[in-house]
Amino acid sequence: MAQTIDVERAWEAERAGEWDSQTVQTWMNANLSTDGAKLIMEVIVQGVYAVEPRDISLLYMLAYAKAANGFANLIGTEGGAQQDRFDGGSQLIAQRVADELGGRVIYNAPLRRVAQNGAGIVLAADGVELHAQRAIIAIPPALAARVDYDPALPARRDQLMQRMPMGSVIKVNAVYDEPFWRQKGLSGRAVSDEGPIRTVFDNTPKSGSPGILIGFIEGKDARDLSGVDEAERREAALGSLARYFGDRAAKPVRYIEQDWTVEPYSRGCYGAFMAPGTLTQYGSALREPSGRIHWAGTETSTVFPGYMDGAVRSGERAAAEVLQLLS
Repeated sequence: MAQTIDVERAWEAERAGEWDSQTVQTWMNANLSTDGAKLIMEVIVQGVYAVEPRDISLLYMLAYAKAANGFANLIGTEGGAQQDRFDGGSQLIAQRVADELGGRVIYNAPLRRVAQNGAGIVLAADGVELHAQRAIIAIPPALAARVDYDPALPARRDQLMQRMPMGSVIKVNAVYDEPFWRQKGLSGRAVSDEGPIRTVFDNTPKSGSPGILIGFIEGKDARDLSGVDEAERREAALGSLARYFGDRAAKPVRYIEQDWTVEPYSRGCYGAFMAPGTLTQYGSALREPSGRIHWAGTETSTVFPGYMDGAVRSGERAAAEVLQLLS
């Protein structure tokens, strides 16, 4: 099904109307007959999109998979999107770009207002006002929708941003003196039909210590646990790890969690998603410039949207658009 979609214009697929009028859950109910198949599909949707199958459009899920050249790439470790880590942390990408740009990077200045006219564009942030010919906005649609635009954005673009919420994820790192599970012949990986942590990886550094298990609380489980007391959330998370790796997993020397749903400048992770009816009605506005505003961000990529790969590609595409117009 995914292979029939042109990711540049997914809303024009032959069966786009049919697929965009239903959720993944609707399709599962009609096409999957075994509990095992339904479980695997549910875990895939939670793990990749951080939502429940009932939340997301079937067309959007298929287009997303096509952009990654198949579901196997989205969920795979060896040869897939989960294969590699950055030695030193993925934040090094942003830090090294900032080092090259030097004083041109402005910190602690959230964008508040964008005004454009025939002469140019003005971007107002906290304590900063920038004047330019063109602007690239590369923040999630849910955050871009909170900026004040003058004149107002085209209706289709505005409606699109209202319909692209973020997924829900709480990321947990449990730290131990050593990766004790390896002594038992265990991989440190788990996929479960029970939550709240359903997916786990061995996150131990290449030095071999300390031992770290990284788990993900996603979709409904993340929404349910986001508002509870931190101690209750920790108990629930470590209970999952103990179920997979034994009692020792319940007693880490350090416990670190990140609830992305409460972050003011993300409001969720891993990226935005579309409910039924969004892609066919508003998808054409995803990458289309709005006057002097060009849109980037991982959600706009046609290759690995939702991933860092997609984010970088979207920036290159938007920069090429602007350079062509300014040359």
